[in-house]
Amino acid sequence: FAGTTRLVDLDPPASGYVAALVNITMADTAGAGFVRGWGPAELRPNTSSLNVDAPASIVGNATVVALEDGKFVLESTTSTRVVVDVMAFFEETGGTATSDDGRLIALEPARLADTREPAGELLDSGSSNPWSATDGGWDVDVLGEVGVPDDDTVAAVVLALTAISDGGAGWAGAYPSGGTWSTTSNVNVAQRDLRNNLVIVPIDETGVVSFETFRVANLVVDVVAYVTSDAAEVDGVGLYSDVGPSREVDTRIDFGFGRLQAETTATAIVVAGASATLHNLTVTETSAAGHLAAHPDATVPFVSNLNWSGPNQTRGVLAITRVSDLGDVSFTSLVATDLVVDAIGAFSS
Repeated sequence: FAGTTRLVDLDPPASGYVAALVNITMADTAGAGFVRGWGPAELRPNTSSLNVDAPASIVGNATVVALEDGKFVLESTTSTRVVVDVMAFFEETGGTATSDDGRLIALEPARLADTREPAGELLDSGSSNPWSATDGGWDVDVLGEVGVPDDDTVAAVVLALTAISDGGAGWAGAYPSGGTWSTTSNVNVAQRDLRNNLVIVPIDETGVVSFETFRVANLVVDVVAYVTSDAAEVDGVGLYSDVGPSREVDTRIDFGFGRLQAETTATAIVVAGASATLHNLTVTETSAAGHLAAHPDATVPFVSNLNWSGPNQTRGVLAITRVSDLGDVSFTSLVATDLVVDAIGAFSS
């Protein structure tokens, strides 16, 4: 019900986990609103994890929630059904910690696959567009493409996934090729629309990610990072620390920078001293259909973290973005829009 909270127990497989990557889906919404999650020992944040702007919506977004004894608090501002799928757990690491596996290596965001283009046709990113159709959706080769190593040092890949409706409402779920689809969805898309979400998918020896889909005409897959395996070198780069949630940009009040204008880049220091930042990006008061890209440098990559289909929409997405050498992150929108950025975590440099 609107304005109520629930204590959610994720029942982690071991003690010591301080946060979890979850996918939250709102369904049968009573109206516009949002949900947010936070740690039981923390104050209620002024941030949001997932937004809907209409009744009867089905919308999902990934987020990272702080845990205490495996539990977190979930609140909704509108009456809705909520589904929580667990994708990963995080351990807190000290400033001098090192590891071989479990480190996140942020990359320059780049387009890996676009099923609207012929398979094998070279994309502007340099990717060979390595997709193939399956009975249930698509398979996409990952290893050796757009900065992802072609060896056994990769345990998982981090993707910004866009699902494009075939005309009806549908969904897409990602899983390792050769594995078993868990029957969960990563992206839910409405009729004649497109939606995005952040996906972290384990990689097996095939180096292929599979996508199970329903009423999805096309997928666009952008790579933003990968996670190391125990075959990687021991290092201190890419270890996770919880930093939020805290609001870093709100263009509605000129906090961070002003309203984004069409095809104009704005830059902000989101998390200092990190190799990458984990943040939730929300656009609101959009002027027309468009998309938003978060990127580390002045050069704007042909990728999209977040898409919307018309004016006056509010949409959010979880993103992992590499931080520039100057310690900032840039944001570029195709059309004018307000933007809210909520920092959640950081990965060591």
